Amino acid sequence: VVAIPRGVILTAAEARRCKACCRAAEALPDTPDRSYRALLLKLTYELAAFERGARGEWGPYVAMLPSDGDDAWHPLMWSDGEQRELLAGATLAQLRARVERCDRDTEALAEVWPLITVDAGEVSLSVRAVRRAAALLLSRSFRLEFEHDFEHDFEHEDEEEEEEHLPWWAFSWADVDESGTQALVPWADSLNHSCDADASAVLRWDARAGAATLSAFREFAKGDSVFDSYGISLCA
Repeated sequence: VVAIPRGVILTAAEARRCKACCRAAEALPDTPDRSYRALLLKLTYELAAFERGARGEWGPYVAMLPSDGDDAWHPLMWSDGEQRELLAGATLAQLRARVERCDRDTEALAEVWPLITVDAGEVSLSVRAVRRAAALLLSRSFRLEFEHDFEHDFEHEDEEEEEEHLPWWAFSWADVDESGTQALVPWADSLNHSCDADASAVLRWDARAGAATLSAFREFAKGDSVFDSYGISLCA
């Protein structure tokens, strides 16, 4: 169906290679979630730069993401009152745990944000900005098995365990399989999951093609919506 080349896949490695973000990414503490925070840093920077009118190489991708003014698309963007009004019990507790993690991530990024070397460094880092970036990672990221570990300097994996039976917004599809490199993959991350899809419809890294590839699990006619699988363990 599609092949997405490595050059347009966003991972923590792009934070380390980015002229604007590299010093900040390298300065992140050596903790189990360092790789995640580097990717969060890069995405937060790209969102901030776009809001300031910058149109860099990631501009077309950022332009297709939910806008900053749309608070309804993900519960992390809801106000405390909306969370309490719409959720309860374990579901509310799970969301609050995610919010608290965003607060910790914001504190960590704030320590290194002044090291960003271009315009976005003049933008005050906010809890809202980090929550937006975190919500995008939670709802859109994959894990890909690259033939070379682009994150070898960020070798810790996030060891925080997820509770069972989480709602859709509480985890990234990257958490379904904890191996590999967490990545944002343009176009592929816009597809919806189908329980009819099999393993062939899971996005995978193809070393020979040098791209993340996705195969069709059935024929799609012109005008049909294309579906993929977020993981066969999610199929009924």
